Amino acid sequence: MSGRYDVAVIGGGHNGLVAAAYLAQAGQSVVVLEKRPTVGGTASTIEVAPGYRASSCFQSAETFSPTISRELNLSGHGLEVSRSRGTSVVALDGQWLLFDGSGHPTGNGSQMLSMADRAAIAELERFLHRTVRALAPLYQETLPKLQDLGASDTLDLLRIGWRLRQLGRRDMREAIRFLPMSIRDVVEERFESHILGAAIAGLGLQGGCVGPYAPGTAFVALHHQIQNPRPLFSGPMFVKGGLGCLSDALSAAAQAAGAEVRTEAEVGLIDTTDALLQGVTLCNGDHVEASIVVSDLGPRRTLLSLVDPRKLAPEFINAVSTVRARGGVGVVSFALDGIPDPPEGSAEVSLSGRVQIGASVVEQERAFDAMQCGELAEKPFLQLTIPTLADPGLAPDGKHVATAWVLGVPDNFDSLEESVASGIETVLPGFTSRVVGCAVATPSDIEERYGATNGCLFGVDVSLDQALFLRPLPGWYRYNTPLRGLYLCGSSTHAGGGITGLPGRNAARQIIEDLKAGKVG
Repeated sequence: MSGRYDVAVIGGGHNGLVAAAYLAQAGQSVVVLEKRPTVGGTASTIEVAPGYRASSCFQSAETFSPTISRELNLSGHGLEVSRSRGTSVVALDGQWLLFDGSGHPTGNGSQMLSMADRAAIAELERFLHRTVRALAPLYQETLPKLQDLGASDTLDLLRIGWRLRQLGRRDMREAIRFLPMSIRDVVEERFESHILGAAIAGLGLQGGCVGPYAPGTAFVALHHQIQNPRPLFSGPMFVKGGLGCLSDALSAAAQAAGAEVRTEAEVGLIDTTDALLQGVTLCNGDHVEASIVVSDLGPRRTLLSLVDPRKLAPEFINAVSTVRARGGVGVVSFALDGIPDPPEGSAEVSLSGRVQIGASVVEQERAFDAMQCGELAEKPFLQLTIPTLADPGLAPDGKHVATAWVLGVPDNFDSLEESVASGIETVLPGFTSRVVGCAVATPSDIEERYGATNGCLFGVDVSLDQALFLRPLPGWYRYNTPLRGLYLCGSSTHAGGGITGLPGRNAARQIIEDLKAGKVG
């Protein structure tokens, strides 16, 4: 089916749907083109076994922007969420450390923490809170230009400087020092408890493919804290029905604003004549005319696969081809006929949030070392959730689903299910006997099913040299590209790396601003 629209959005992931909704609200005629039968991509809901459902890749939505939820009235489009009770950290020797919904250590394991460690947690929380307050506004908007400054750009840069200045001399120095540090160094200079240190280190490893010894992993922890500015270890936020229901609500909001959403509509080419954008051609041969194209795909897939290379400068093509997008996360979802009792507390207390298994910084590093050799660590580093404790409707009565993020997974690793189940069994005896079904996604599976380059769930790597004014690459952090009218809005762009919706919102607002200025359209 062909057609003529103001805007064509390539990809119906959550950022593409957010962008479509805001552009449609602004009066643009918008079509979303999604190649899969359903929208959502890595934020969708899958069937693990008959009657059992789980989120496809990401486990929860605590990072999703509350501003977007409010502005798009997602609750009015069916979105329901619930907060969990906190986080549990389990050492391989069976030692448990529990945090309640406010991020405070609780239970028997908390008695292990020294007064020095308790003070160190409080100080780290204080520092992160102040730093997040200074940097979070940068994630809510398109960053100002650094060249050819207009009055608004100059004012925005002054605001950034003022917010950083308000950190004060002490925290400013610490922030400058903190950003390039490894999360291991952050831990070793602050904490005595190895299990608490590993809990902190895990914050800098989420979704990445480098271990805690890597420089810049402290920034990764800060990045995720900016996305979810709540106390450390306060636990995940689950979407009723799985993350696919978040994407369904976004799709409904976009359609309510006037956008059209097409599934099974894979784009094969972005059409250009001379320097003018003409729209897109689908793989079935249909042509969709549009003067603006917004891609929810990564920069490599958009600019190296869908655009005629003759339309781009060789140096730009080279820059795009060297953007790092590495997958190191596997996702294993289990259908369970019940949950074994945890050694510490009740299931409702100990297992209702996120359970981090492998509480040793050394073991975390070994997991990523093994990945570099094409192997899975003997003791894999896992982050487990059991969403049915908050949303029983995901499974038959009395049954459950559990999803594990496995960090340090090489491509096409065989027997991931067995390795993960065995790792869970070591700290939750009886788990393997409860498994009645399973769904596995290696990095290669994630790339094949959802189009994430190399299985990178964050679009491109989250790192200090691929963030803010450098994301996805230097000079192109304002969602535009060298092709007039072609924009990027996916997780690979500024404010991306996780389920936030902010890249989609920021990109849409930038496009609306460019339309008003006569730069596109």
